[in-house]
Amino acid sequence: MNFDTEGEILFKDGLKVHFKCWRGQWIHTIKYFDENNEEVPYNKIWGRRYEYDKQN
Repeated sequence: MNFDTEGEILFKDGLKVHFKCWRGQWIHTIKYFDENNEEVPYNKIWGRRYEYDKQN
């Protein structure tokens, strides 16, 4: 799959996730992974407050 965007999000409670996606992808279909490369379901991060969101 050809991803055109990748980044990471650090949440205020210390959870840090990284992701890869393509332009126009629905946000709930993006796969997020923690620092141990274990998948974090979207419903576990939706609505959390974050410190920063960095996209490459």
